[in-house]
Amino acid sequence: MAENVHQFGRDFPEDVQLAILQSLPLEPGKRNKQVFELARALKSIPSLADADPKTLKPLVRYWHDLASAVVTSPAEETWIDFLRAWPRVKFLKGGEPMSKIFAAAVKSGVPEIAAAYEQSQLRLLVALCRELQRACGDGPFYLSCRTAGTLLNVNHTTAWRWLFLLEQDDVIRVVSRGSQQSRRASRFRYIASP
Repeated sequence: MAENVHQFGRDFPEDVQLAILQSLPLEPGKRNKQVFELARALKSIPSLADADPKTLKPLVRYWHDLASAVVTSPAEETWIDFLRAWPRVKFLKGGEPMSKIFAAAVKSGVPEIAAAYEQSQLRLLVALCRELQRACGDGPFYLSCRTAGTLLNVNHTTAWRWLFLLEQDDVIRVVSRGSQQSRRASRFRYIASP
């Protein structure tokens, strides 16, 4: 069977093979996250960007077969997760959405509410939150204090304190708290005036 799987995969274009290989889970418990990464990677290939996800089933099956060393779920579960992931992809792989959104925040200037803060990086954090909300539409946006700290050139503890302040000042609202243990960023909504 493994020989057939590898032969089948050779029939895919090189960019598809690369997308599949780079999104494979490396350890148990990462299948769902990596299925989403597979969807992002495949959607980033121009010829597949607007594909009906049902036509991609052979690619997902190949991915699942290759991942079987660490994936214990049946192939149907991977297929379900892929079908759910495909329409949820907002940012294509390699699109570096955070740096683009940060550049938009810098370019658009700070919102009026940010003028109340003395520190320029804190004012820029308000603009970043506004741009992240714009990018996510009605849904909440993810932002970790480490990512915010890196973008603003401050340590993550300072960024964490500033996010707390913005929450207390009704600039943002926490939808769900992330943690280092869960390896998930907190989710927020920008609730101040644009």
